[in-house]
Amino acid sequence: MLLGAQTKKYQGAIAIYTSPDLYSWDYRGIYFGNPILDQMCECPNLVDFGEEKVLLVCPQKRQIKPDKDISSYSGYFIGRQNKYSFLPENRIQKLDQGFDFYAPQVFTDKKGRKIMFAWMSRMNERQEQQCPTREYGYIHCLTLPRKLVLKNGQLYQKPLEEYRNAAKLERYFREREYEFQMSTDFEIYEMEPADNDFKVELCNKNIIIEYKDGQPWLKRKDWSSNNYEQKKIKISAINNLSIYCDCSAIEIFINDGQIVMSARYFCF
Repeated sequence: MLLGAQTKKYQGAIAIYTSPDLYSWDYRGIYFGNPILDQMCECPNLVDFGEEKVLLVCPQKRQIKPDKDISSYSGYFIGRQNKYSFLPENRIQKLDQGFDFYAPQVFTDKKGRKIMFAWMSRMNERQEQQCPTREYGYIHCLTLPRKLVLKNGQLYQKPLEEYRNAAKLERYFREREYEFQMSTDFEIYEMEPADNDFKVELCNKNIIIEYKDGQPWLKRKDWSSNNYEQKKIKISAINNLSIYCDCSAIEIFINDGQIVMSARYFCF
């Protein structure tokens, strides 16, 4: 069993325990420790791809007084296991480049697929207080289940093929501008954008996806302030783009899941 922990020196770590019966447990030491894990490491997951292992981690840093989040995100290392320790072979990479993704959990289904869910929220306190779904008795949600594939030293995330039969699917090719008005239904948009810059606008510009000067941008209108927040990453080219969304959540898969960007937004 892997357990997210904090050492006595207030550094994030992952402890490992073994058990013969799932009732009594023996501590075997620190499975993985690294300064990149900040003050605390949450939700460790080990995904087995044969000789190569993928270790999912959630480093967290908090202000003590008041108890306030400074930094928290989800990332992964690729490496190998040496009995009771993990030996990383690369630097940490983010699992999701969007706004709302945390605490991923992975299981293997009957087909042998590695499937990951995650908590779809990193809202700040003001956004939580003004979240439009409060009146329905909830705030947060989960991501779609994603199939994990290890390829060329990178973890690809792909939406399950079952969803293609459960949603309205539209395809677009080689266009420069796209504009979609959302419904409450679950919808999928697949596109092969133009070679140069392009822009996708959804839900009266509550969400804007833009590729400009070699950078994808995800812009979201903050429902608590009416101002735009934005995320960007470096990528050499966008060959294809898949958007899975409804009226309050969007997941964007770039280049067959090489990069994923997730966000909550509200179109009602």
